[in-house]
Formats: sequence, C-alpha cells, structure tokens
Amino acid sequence: MSSGAREDLQIAVLTENGDYSVSTNDTFARVLYDLGLKTTTRRIFPSNIKGAPSRYFIRTGQNAKMALRSNSDIAIILIEERAERVLSRLRPGGLVIYDPDSYIGEKIDPARDDKDISSRFYRDALNYRAVPLKKLAADNFEDYLMKRVMRNVIYVGFLSSLLGIGFTEASEGFAENFADKGEKIVDNNLKALKLGRDYAENLNSLTDEFQLTRSRCERDTLFMRGNDATALGAVMGGCTYASWYPITPATSHGENLERYAQRYPLVVEQGENEDSCLGRALGAAWAGARASVSTSGPGFSNMAEFVGYSSFAEIPVVIFNIQRCGPSTGMPTHTKQGDLRAALHISHDESPRVVLTPSTVEQLYSYSWQAFNIAARYQMPVILLSDLELGLSHFTTEKLDYPDEPVDEGKVLSPAELEELEKYSRYEDVDGDGVCPRTLPGQGPTYVTRGAYHAADGRLSEAPEDAREKMERLFKKMTTMKENNDLPAPEVEICNSAGAGAIVFGSTRYAFEEARENLTTEGIELSLFDLPVLSPFPTKELHEFLNQHKKIFIIEQNYSGQLMSLIQEKVSHDHDFQPLRSYDGRYMNASIIEERVKESLLNERK
Repeated sequence: MSSGAREDLQIAVLTENGDYSVSTNDTFARVLYDLGLKTTTRRIFPSNIKGAPSRYFIRTGQNAKMALRSNSDIAIILIEERAERVLSRLRPGGLVIYDPDSYIGEKIDPARDDKDISSRFYRDALNYRAVPLKKLAADNFEDYLMKRVMRNVIYVGFLSSLLGIGFTEASEGFAENFADKGEKIVDNNLKALKLGRDYAENLNSLTDEFQLTRSRCERDTLFMRGNDATALGAVMGGCTYASWYPITPATSHGENLERYAQRYPLVVEQGENEDSCLGRALGAAWAGARASVSTSGPGFSNMAEFVGYSSFAEIPVVIFNIQRCGPSTGMPTHTKQGDLRAALHISHDESPRVVLTPSTVEQLYSYSWQAFNIAARYQMPVILLSDLELGLSHFTTEKLDYPDEPVDEGKVLSPAELEELEKYSRYEDVDGDGVCPRTLPGQGPTYVTRGAYHAADGRLSEAPEDAREKMERLFKKMTTMKENNDLPAPEVEICNSAGAGAIVFGSTRYAFEEARENLTTEGIELSLFDLPVLSPFPTKELHEFLNQHKKIFIIEQNYSGQLMSLIQEKVSHDHDFQPLRSYDGRYMNASIIEERVKESLLNERK
C-alpha cells in the first residue's frame, strides 16, 4: 500500500444483528465528528431482533459527502453471510479486516495464503489484515457478555490507529458516551480500545494509507439523526402533547420526546395502538395543547379515520410519518418514499391537509417547528413526511437556528374578545379567509365538535347550502396559506447553462448533491428544485422551473412514480420527464443518479 492521506473515507462493518456493535459504531462515528471530520452513518439491518447479517457504514473526512457511497475503502468482516457482497463493493486497494479465529476467517485464510482468485472471499486487488478479535477479548475479559461486546471495541481500537487517531482522542469519546453506564464499563471500553491499538501498532506492514487529513478549525455544526431533528423541532414549535406507538423507524422520535419531557412542559404518552394515539392527540389539541403523533406507514394507515376527523372538525395536529418499505409489513428496516399519495388522500372523501417533504436535517428541524404554527393557524392536520434513511442516519449538519417566528396559536379568542361578541358561532368565517375563530374548553360559549356536517353554529345540518359552504370554506384555507406565504419555499438552484434540471425531495437530496457535483466535473450541469410541500402544491414555482429546462429528472423512491404523476396532474404533461426511481429498499447513492443521467443524455444525442 502506498502512503497518503484521505479526505473522504468509507468504512463498512459486517456483523450479526444483535451483537451489540451498533452503540460501539455510533460512538466511533461521534469520535470522528468530534475530530472535525464531516461524518455520516447508515445502517442496513434486518427486521429480526437477532442473528441475521447487519451492515453499518461510516463515511468520514474533510471532504466527505452526506450520502452513502457505492464503494467502501475498509471492510470489517465478522460473519460469512453477505461477506461476498461487501467484498465486491470495496475499492481496489481497499483493506479487509477479519478475525482468523472466526468462521469467515477459516474461509479467508487459506484463500489468502494460496491467492485463490476462485474463492468468493479473496480478491487480488484487496489487502487483508487478520486481527484476533475473539482471542484478544477472551484473554482479557472474564465475563461472557463482555467478551462479545468488547470484541467490537477492539476493532475500533485497531481502526483508530489505522486512521491516525490518537488514543486520548478516541478514549475521551468512549468515556463520555458510556459515562452513565458506570466506571467499570468505561474502563472496559478503554481497555479494549488499547488492545486494538496495540495490536495495530505491532504490525510492521501497516502504513499511513488510510490516515485521515485533519485541520484544526472552528466550526458551527452538529452531529445528529433526522429523528433527533424532528423531535427538537417539535419542542421548538411549542409541542405540549405527543402520543406514539413503537414502530420502526419512528420509535426514536418518540423516545427523544420522552427525554425532552423531563425538562420541558411536554406530556408524552404511548398509546395502545396507532389510531388511539391520534385520537388522544386530537383530544389534547381540542383542549388547547399543541399536539403531535409519530408513526410509519402501517401505523399511518390505521389513522385514516382520525385524519379526516381532524380536518373536518378543524382540530390542529402534526403527524410525523417516517416512511419505510411497504406495503403491509413490508421491509420495516428499509427505506422508501411510497406514502406520497397516501398522505395526500388518506381518509375517505375529501379533506384538506398540509403535507411537508423535508430533504435535509436542517429542513427536518425547521419544517417541524413550522408545522405546529401552520396546524394552529389553519386548524387542520399537518403531515410531515420523512423516511428511514433520514430518520435513522447520523449527519453532520449546519448549526440549527432558533425559530425566527414566535409560537402562533392561531385564531383563539381571548376572554376579552369573547365578552365583546353578541353571539359566537364556532364555524363562522368572520374574516373571509376560511379560518374560523376557536375557543378552548372553559371559556364560556358551548358548541358541539362533530365529524358530521354542521351549520356555522355547530348544529347538525344536512342542508345542501351548509354542505357547500363547509367544503368551500375548508379548501379556501389552502389558498389563504399560499397567499400568506405560510409554507416553506422551494430551494431552487438554476444553472444558466443547464438544459436539464432535477426535482428531489426527502433523503434523495444528499445523493443528488454529490452526483451533481461529480457530473459538473464532466461538463454536465443540472439545476435543482427541492420540493418542500405536496399539499398545497407549489404549482406556480414548479411551472417556472419546468419552463426553464428541456429535460427534467424526477428522483424518487417508489415504483409507480407518485411524484411524477402528481407533477403531471398539477402542472403539465408537456415536458420531457425522465423518471429516476429506486424501490428496492436500498439507499440512493450518487453513482445511481450519475449513471442514469448520463445514459439519458447519451440516448438523446444518438
């Protein structure tokens, strides 16, 4: 291996699900971030609790991007299943770290000794390092569980030496992360780190090939998961009640809110099922709370009736849907963006709602706190669509700003305003904007909140004129919020020389940004339209973007092209739309986008 320094490095770890490696890998990723390196993580893991292969990726470096690369530089292989796949996705010159005493080690060692290129586990272009993880753990720890857990920390110790990270730098991060577990756990982690480092430093064949370039500089960034950002955004949006039911990949959003509830005026409850969670939240919101629920596709499906009730009874609520691969149970631990149409139309008949589609951690945070204000102002459900890749991955992100607008409760009448009224009708549109002033329980005026059609004063009514007025007024809110600029604006970047543009939303933004940068070096420029909201649809802004480009790539992770069909429905069919879709549960990466863009442009020239 030649010597050098890396500014963008990706590590793949192949282990068995449930082998306690996730917390170790998370901690190591945090160490890398704390050293001033841009760092992101991804997990590819099965939906069973324990036993099947699990992959953990860390991409890090001064110039690292926030998407997963198609190829890694280092692989730690601890099991046989999926080993061939991981090895095939190592770059030439990449390093394979394995345990010679493991089952996979017994396959690699003879193939490596014989340079057997027919073996599934040997490639001439790779470098191999045997590290006796199991033996080092067995010789230095007595407890059976510690032997298993510390094996993972030992490979991190080996890696830290390989990457040029000092023992003090690594140990500080581990000591801080495991401090709440007690002194013995901290000591065991530091001991295991040193065992791995010592073994690496005793190998004469290691060079600085994989050492990371570092420069000390002040930076204003954070290291967090998307579910951390949405929970923080909810708190900043004034959320005072949240209900959730455990479901992958939304669970950590609810767990984060439970931690915040220990410090802020926030009540968090775990419901008996998903529809009861939304029912609880609507009850709390009706009583004056700023309420939310969090779920994923199957749970969102169960909430259908209450979504319509929220819209029709005009009770504000925020629904966080962290999408996963469906339908039905689907692949709970794999990503997809298949709930666009569901978010737009869930519940029978027609009922207006806002649907937000953040693409970055910064947007997840800001759209989350904005969602509570939008829900309160327009007295309707606001659905925020995230996805598994955004929700469960760590990202290096710009520092998040304190909200630039105050908590807005919307049209809630004060006691003084109520005293001035001769008569109060809950559903009377006094301002002509579709939004009716509301009261809170105990303020005086009484009315019935119902899901059946009603007159302006809340009385049950099936009169045609009341039905027409109700529906027209409800949908007038959608026009009002656009006129008031109360929705997140699209992020648009126009390349004047670009004949092509791309429309993205959700986690595909990170992969597109990297692909766009790479394509530019090859003389291919693409404009960007980051779609922030599906309902109400930004028809005017998107129409302007489409008219500036001959070819439009629509990047989404679903089979049927839900976004593409929505654009055709709302804006135009008269454009050269190029679908760029992924629907197999894998994370989108820059290589996929680059290949398809170049293929499309090449076909155009023929």
